[in-house]
Amino acid sequence: MKKLANYPIRLNILEPGRFPKLEPIAKFSLKGAFAYFLGISAATVLTTGPSLFFIVVESVLFVLGLILFFVPQYALHKSIKKSKTTMLGSVSQKFQEEYRKEKDYLKILTFCTLFDEIEKLREWPFTVTILNQLIVSAFIPVVTWILKILKLFPS
Repeated sequence: MKKLANYPIRLNILEPGRFPKLEPIAKFSLKGAFAYFLGISAATVLTTGPSLFFIVVESVLFVLGLILFFVPQYALHKSIKKSKTTMLGSVSQKFQEEYRKEKDYLKILTFCTLFDEIEKLREWPFTVTILNQLIVSAFIPVVTWILKILKLFPS
C-alpha cells in the first residue's frame, strides 16, 4: 500500500469523468468487500444461535470488511492529493510569475480558471455510486444477523 500511496498519479482536468482509470481499482475493492460480506453472511447462517461471542466476532469481521475496501482507496487518495497539491503549486507559481511581469489578464484569468478546476478534482478514486454499492453490500450481513436473531434461519 505504501508503494500505491507514493505512486505519482497524472491528473488531467480535461479527461471526462476525471479518474476513469482509477475506478476499476475501486470496483475491484468493492467486489472484494462484497464477497467478504457474503462470506460473513454464509458463516452467520451456518453457525449456531446468536450469543455475545457470535455478535462480537461478527462485528469485528464486519469492520474488517469495510477496512478491506477503504485501505487501497486511502492509499490512492493520498497519491491523488499529493498530485493535486503539486499541480496547484505549479499553477500558482505560474500565476504569480505572469502577474508580476506582464499582467496579461487573459493569461491570469486562464490560470485562475485552471486553479479552480484543479481544486474541484475529487480526491478519492471511488464514486458515490460505488460508495452506495458498498453500503448496500455492508447491509447483507446485518440483515442476515437480524434474520438469525429472529430465528428465521434454522440453528
